[in-house]
Amino acid sequence: MTNNLENKRVWFITGASKGLGYTFTCAALKAGDRVVAVARTIDNLAKLKDTYQETLLPLNLDITDRDAVFSTVEAAIEHFGRLDIVVNNSDNSPLRLILGSMVYDIAMDTLKARMATWKEWEAVSRESEKAIPAPEGYGITEEQN
Repeated sequence: MTNNLENKRVWFITGASKGLGYTFTCAALKAGDRVVAVARTIDNLAKLKDTYQETLLPLNLDITDRDAVFSTVEAAIEHFGRLDIVVNNSDNSPLRLILGSMVYDIAMDTLKARMATWKEWEAVSRESEKAIPAPEGYGITEEQN
């Protein structure tokens, strides 16, 4: 059985070094998912990093530093290519607003890209229909004959 990491979810978990955040981190890693584990101190995550070298990205973050929050999220996306699940285990309201806004922006960018791809596919499909003649009788019922 092949373990294809591209098909696994990517978690971004704040407060990941202890308590509920650590529990979420361990559960996601055991499920085979990838985790960006964010905390003020990441020493508690060292043992996990030894076990989950390819799937765990521990990042140190002071959540009161707005610029650091943005650069941490950007580093996470650069490392794993995307974020699928955000667990804001931090009790910091400004962080909730920043993360919520960033996740919304990322989701909207993804949606816009998919819509553009669909529109391109639709245009190609319509042009193909014009260029390829339909089989004889295609779309014509007996009543129309």
